[in-house]
Amino acid sequence: MPPFSGSMSHRKVKNQCLLVLWIYLSAAKCGSHSLEFLSTGRVQPGSGPHFEQVTESDGVVISHCDSGTQQEHFKPVLESHNLPGTCRPACYDVFDALKEISKFINHTRNVQRRRGCITSDERLESAFDNWAVNGEGFIQFDAGAQKWKALSPSAEMIKELWNGYETRNHFFGQFINEECPEMIHHIKLREAEKRTDLRVFANPVDRTKALLKCHVTSTDKSVRSVSVTEDGAPKANWITVTGPLPSGDGSVILILTAEVPLIHTNIYGCVVQTEDRTITVMWGSHSLEFLSTGRVQPGSGPHFEQVTEFDGVVISHCDSGTQQEHFKPVLESHNLPGTCRQACYDVFDALKEISQFINHTRNVQRRRGCITSDERLESAFDNWAVNGEGFIQFDAGAQKWKALSPSAEMIKDSWNGYEARNHFFGQFINEECPEMIHQIKLREVEKRTDLRVFANPVDRTRALLKCHVTSTDKSVRSVSLTEDGAPKANWITVTGPLPSGDGSVILILTAEVPLIHTNIYGCVVQTEDRTITVMWAHMGILRNERAERHNSEERKVMMDGLRKLGMVDVDELGREFRKQELDEALVDFIVKDSQPFTVVSDPGFRALVAKLDPTCTLPSRQTVKAMVERRDVEEKEKAKAALQNVDSVSLSADMWTSINMDAYLAVTCHAIHAGSHSLEFLSTGRVQPGSRPHFEQVTEFDGVVISHCDSGTQQEHFKPVLESHNLPGTCRPACYDVFDALKEISKFINHTRNVQRRRGCITSDERLESAFDNWAVNGEGFIQFDAGAQKWKALSPSAEMIKDSWNGYEARNHLFGQFIRRYCLEMIHQIKLREIEKRTDLRVFANPVNRTRALLKCHVTSTDKSVRSVSLTEDGAPKANWITVTGPLPSGDGSVILILTAEVPLIHTNIYGCVVQTEDRNITVMWGENFTFTCCCMIVIES
Repeated sequence: MPPFSGSMSHRKVKNQCLLVLWIYLSAAKCGSHSLEFLSTGRVQPGSGPHFEQVTESDGVVISHCDSGTQQEHFKPVLESHNLPGTCRPACYDVFDALKEISKFINHTRNVQRRRGCITSDERLESAFDNWAVNGEGFIQFDAGAQKWKALSPSAEMIKELWNGYETRNHFFGQFINEECPEMIHHIKLREAEKRTDLRVFANPVDRTKALLKCHVTSTDKSVRSVSVTEDGAPKANWITVTGPLPSGDGSVILILTAEVPLIHTNIYGCVVQTEDRTITVMWGSHSLEFLSTGRVQPGSGPHFEQVTEFDGVVISHCDSGTQQEHFKPVLESHNLPGTCRQACYDVFDALKEISQFINHTRNVQRRRGCITSDERLESAFDNWAVNGEGFIQFDAGAQKWKALSPSAEMIKDSWNGYEARNHFFGQFINEECPEMIHQIKLREVEKRTDLRVFANPVDRTRALLKCHVTSTDKSVRSVSLTEDGAPKANWITVTGPLPSGDGSVILILTAEVPLIHTNIYGCVVQTEDRTITVMWAHMGILRNERAERHNSEERKVMMDGLRKLGMVDVDELGREFRKQELDEALVDFIVKDSQPFTVVSDPGFRALVAKLDPTCTLPSRQTVKAMVERRDVEEKEKAKAALQNVDSVSLSADMWTSINMDAYLAVTCHAIHAGSHSLEFLSTGRVQPGSRPHFEQVTEFDGVVISHCDSGTQQEHFKPVLESHNLPGTCRPACYDVFDALKEISKFINHTRNVQRRRGCITSDERLESAFDNWAVNGEGFIQFDAGAQKWKALSPSAEMIKDSWNGYEARNHLFGQFIRRYCLEMIHQIKLREIEKRTDLRVFANPVNRTRALLKCHVTSTDKSVRSVSLTEDGAPKANWITVTGPLPSGDGSVILILTAEVPLIHTNIYGCVVQTEDRNITVMWGENFTFTCCCMIVIES
């Protein structure tokens, strides 16, 4: 029977019946997705090894597992999935590898494994299983051939061994080729609650202008930009916007920086447009936040820490040890409480209570405080998280709790019953917090600006130039490229100013410049009272007078040091140095002016020298000849050594005949020398309750980590990236220096938990540009060494007594100065890095904002110096609404990162993706199609 025919036959319907059914059908093809399992195995002295694994889907953490329970703890963001409930097999794999690799590499402290897959339109794009040892690439799995490839010389024996495990390799390949794409197909993430936080700060630069900063954090996909609002005020002088940048918790970050005039009628602020509302915050706002953490420590009681921030600057720290607030020197006046005892008790009670409902509770975090604008309360908040995930939130108006996770429902009901406590919580953030903001005044920080320039050749015709600026000077707002008679750069990108936690700002300029022998490039930073310029390189062989100045400086430093040490033979040694200087000047005179060796016997020349320096004894002509020949050999060796570090040379020839009819052929070699280089030794000494202090040191060359050392073995563990060097094989002296400082500073500052030391040097064209030896205590600048005067300068009021004490150690100061001015320079000259394998990884993600548009993100990580940009490809599709590109940004392992973010229309014919151009190929990854369509069906029924 046809539909409806039987049921209509017995009805009396006089009018024609019309039934219209609207059926909305939607279909969406999946774009690019990734699933990664990030595992770490660590050796813990005195106990068994420890394992941890984090699982990420499209860059969002969805699960965590460790060797304690070996059970996966899935995050609330997961709505549905078919992931395994245990990490036991992965744990055993990592422990076996840790044990096996330790047989070949004695100093193995940890191994890391990154495995997973990337799909596009539900097809497998790539599968990977990569291992690292102590943070360095070690071995890589070829999923197709099911064979291992060594990424380091020390991995060759492991490669041969692992390639023999055919059955295991088959399972590894099956997991990333088949099981991983199947898991991606079943993963569905829960829509996160839309939250947008806009904070506005401003600092006067001088009497006429101020620096305005707007910081946006949002989980709302419709948030794509932030703008300045100027209520009848003059326009901003300049504006820069960074972002949207993705963060690990699924939110995006945008930072706007602008320079605005300081006129009493000006009212400036920032505006963020979401899908359903407009958020505006004006300049006069301030924020005060109390960030607390409670951690469960196996084998001991829980631990509490709290950091207090005012307008994003850390102003105090407190922990469960003393429960006393340790205020930072940046605070000039305040009415903050002197103890964190009550906050500590609140966190410990919450940790105990939440643990009854969530067995794997390791830590709880609390963020409470307020934001005011023009001394009026704008917002008050008290939010809690468990194991890094949003858990429960306090409504300051209703004084009720709201669950942010299903597991928080029972806690919500319990806490809503504590009416008296909730009243006090509300009173603190609604009344006491604004009062504290009103009383807080920050001290002006010392203006310091540090500009460093690095460059790496991309090929024979161009180089990548990077300028890194760190400044506490509010007038520093930009960094620019200077081109002294050189062709223009191919392209330039500037990132920043970006705020950092210590009150300074960071700017990074990256440019691609031509490699031509007449080029001189550098960077310029303009402050309120001076211009800072650092050049990259000069061309050609170093001239003798430059080397002379360097040698004279070294000798002067050595003489001053010996005199301070009170050595009895200083005068005799000084005369010897003086004679060497005069002999070198004599050789230069003969070579430059083409003088005969017999000039030293001419009466007039001898009389001139005697008048200039009666103590000078001229050598004989035979001795002068030997000195010139020796200088000739030295200069040849210097030229050979300089040419060892260049990629290419240019030769020119010249021929002539002397008056004696002797034929000559001269060949000149032009080469581009290494430009600016830096060598830094970054040391940390920490006090560990119940045990001895611990020391660690990382050595960096041009921003790349080349060695690591700690107080366990006190032996340097050099990274595979080092090809040749003359670095010391032990960090024992540095370890003793830090332990002595830790002990001495603790006498004056009771709450000293750690000290940090940064020492080293920067060279340009093989000359010393700067030498530094700076110390910090608990993360704050403490004391600084003046390498020229060999004296210490206090950076904090609490360092004054230490300064007086350390300035009395003249012999030690002499050695410190010698290390950073002489030995550091020699080490830089001998360091050569190995060429790293060129790898470029391009990943594309997209999230719909609404039914008409989506947010597309392209993330590039590359060790290829030729990678300089990422672009959007639109295969017959409408143009993107807007595009932002961040980078290239350097990372610690020698790679660079680029991030492209674009808003694209959602139309069924659209196919969007990203393209990266390397030296020898184009890498393109498409997102996929997204479309919706509506079908209207009309059914007419007649009686």
